[in-house]
Amino acid sequence: RTAGTAYTVKSYAINSVGTNYSSPRAFSTLAAYPTFTGVYTQNFADVTNSTLIPAGWRALSSSNVNSFSGSWTNTNASTGGFYGRAGNPGVLGYLHTSSTGILTNKLTLVNGTGGTLTNLFVSYTGEVNTLNPTNNLRFPAFTVEVNGAAVAALAYSTENGSNAALSTEVTGLNIETNATIVITWVSDRGLTG
Repeated sequence: RTAGTAYTVKSYAINSVGTNYSSPRAFSTLAAYPTFTGVYTQNFADVTNSTLIPAGWRALSSSNVNSFSGSWTNTNASTGGFYGRAGNPGVLGYLHTSSTGILTNKLTLVNGTGGTLTNLFVSYTGEVNTLNPTNNLRFPAFTVEVNGAAVAALAYSTENGSNAALSTEVTGLNIETNATIVITWVSDRGLTG
């Protein structure tokens, strides 16, 4: 399979009666992971539907609440799922409800620096969900991992009601050239207020 390619498949069954074919099914493979050459930034500008989530990013709910539900600025939102914000900076947001399960956002990059990475500077902004706070007041806490190791300095909770710019240098890595760098943000539904 080639990354970012459309395919059409059919199945068939053969028995004593003959051959029966299924209807064609189309699918596309995911885009190739971006190459990290020393700097990677993503501001999610204009992520206004699920087809616009940038290459290298995967975002899934453990309870399969994975629909793109609307604008991050919609203060009347009540549907759990993903939300975006057009403009700069954009946002890849998620509204937790009582049924949304655990959210996992994952960024996968390929080390294209030409050498082994031993340190990596990671920063992001955690933004408080202001979508319909009367009905959906939850305080999800995010844990962050780099290649499977928890990075406490990047943990974020919405409980204090403030956005936060978090950053740290992750040390002790051993990511060889062409190996993947995986940064994962995980949150549960959060407790209601």
